[in-house]
Amino acid sequence: METLKGLKLDVNRIILELFMPGIFSVLPLFFLFINKFPIARAYFSQSEGMASLTLFILSLTAGLILEDLGSLFEAHILDSINLKKYPNHLKEWEEYLELNIPKESELVAQRYLRTILLRMKFEMSFAFSLIIMIFGLIILQVEIRFCESSCSFLIWCVALPFIITIFLLGESNSSSVLLINTRQKIINSIKKYVSRSHHTNPPE
Repeated sequence: METLKGLKLDVNRIILELFMPGIFSVLPLFFLFINKFPIARAYFSQSEGMASLTLFILSLTAGLILEDLGSLFEAHILDSINLKKYPNHLKEWEEYLELNIPKESELVAQRYLRTILLRMKFEMSFAFSLIIMIFGLIILQVEIRFCESSCSFLIWCVALPFIITIFLLGESNSSSVLLINTRQKIINSIKKYVSRSHHTNPPE
């Protein structure tokens, strides 16, 4: 039986990949739900702890869905773009997965690779969360008109998040290219090390 250690989630992943993108996408719809249903508003106003717990669970759930959307974007869009410039990168990805390096012998580049991957996952998840947030804010504005100035609403709640979304998707592609280059360096350095070892210690 696997121990609970094997099921432990990384705190950075929970916060950056799941909770932050999730709460941005869920919050406008959560406010809309409370506004539309007085019973829910009364219940959550009496129990702030339950409101926070509900929002936390909804955010993590939304974060998992957004992470899946990001993975689809990576597989179908980013990989297609990068295959033109790096035709061997999928093969190199498979080679990297087959590497068997002990934890104590882990390369610095591998830790760097995990950092880049975490950043890319955040960029994609947060980009999609902002798209959902824009639609949620538009619905919220129509229902309760929380922003008096239509011009301010369009600038701060539609245009700015949309610009950030485009920026994040562009950055996710840059992170994807960086992942490809880093994997190439890791694989090449290991091949050189193995080749050097064979020359230094030839088989008997």
